[in-house]
Amino acid sequence: SDDGHYIKRSIKEAGSLKELCEMLTDDCIKKVLDLSSSGPERKLGLLLGHPNKRRYLTFADVKAVLRDSQKARAVIERLAESGFLERGFVFKCFECRCSEWYRVAEIDDSFVCKRCGERCRYTNTHLNKQHPRRRYEPIWFYRLKEVVYQGYLKNMTATIVTLHWLEEQANEAFDYLCGVKVSRERSATELMEVDFFCFLDGQLVMGEAKKPDRLKQVQVNKYVEVASLIGANKLVFSTLSSDWATSAKRNVKSAFERTFDAASQKRKPEIQWLTGSDLLADKKP
Repeated sequence: SDDGHYIKRSIKEAGSLKELCEMLTDDCIKKVLDLSSSGPERKLGLLLGHPNKRRYLTFADVKAVLRDSQKARAVIERLAESGFLERGFVFKCFECRCSEWYRVAEIDDSFVCKRCGERCRYTNTHLNKQHPRRRYEPIWFYRLKEVVYQGYLKNMTATIVTLHWLEEQANEAFDYLCGVKVSRERSATELMEVDFFCFLDGQLVMGEAKKPDRLKQVQVNKYVEVASLIGANKLVFSTLSSDWATSAKRNVKSAFERTFDAASQKRKPEIQWLTGSDLLADKKP
């Protein structure tokens, strides 16, 4: 699935599942990721692009959100080295009046407007998106890499943190897949998308990872159905919240009672509930 692809690429950029988990749970990095993926309600940074506006940050923006210049430098360097942040400049074309962000590789001593195609040799008059007192030369504007941005918007943090927690429980073997689309045999109709599957010491585990603490009954029913069809050993429900809502556990119990009645010959998977208290217990602020 698209979500699985974004996670896979983000893991590759970070270097490993563990390294990505450490980055996503680092308080300073999280603040920068939150700001980079925020909507028009935030005032820091620069929103550009149509129809899907992206936020571009300067060093001053990162410093403002972290309130520390040394932390700002460290976070920018770490994100840039990992490939999470891309560096570029913002120029305004005076032919079609479009302001746009350009990667370093897209420019030399001039830029080609992304809207009208006009080649412009940039001067301080093209730097209208910079502070008036800083228009003597172009300054860096940082943007989240697209796959990281999409993955972060799609809540990959919950999936990554959960998978890393499970990985640490393994004694012998661990492997995983994220964002798996499931359909019935000989059917082109998609049944559901599962957040992750993993093999943990020979056991097949499937799971749902969320930020909120609630599970809709229809969603739970599909998870329990898939678990029964594939013979999963364990079904994991994880949330970054401090606890699960009572309704979530009630919905899972209801689905189990319908699927695995007294006469059922199906394998009944173990249920494991994980919360932010479990997943983030050892993470540094």
